[in-house]
Amino acid sequence: MEKMWAGRFLGTLDKTADDFNSSISFDKKMYRQDITGSMAHAAMLGAKNIIGKEEADKIIAELEKILLDIESGAL
Repeated sequence: MEKMWAGRFLGTLDKTADDFNSSISFDKKMYRQDITGSMAHAAMLGAKNIIGKEEADKIIAELEKILLDIESGAL
């Protein structure tokens, strides 16, 4: 799989730096915790009026869709 930043830099990334920055293996295992944590954070931001409640609800709804896409295999 090509890196998101491919084509922006000349040469190759040092393997040690690439390994350090690569988190996809953890992301695959921790997606549910990451997404539910983000949902809780959005809810807190809305509850404290840092963002509007409507905006928080929209963020949470979209995160729920992403979670469903991952769990259904669509993503």
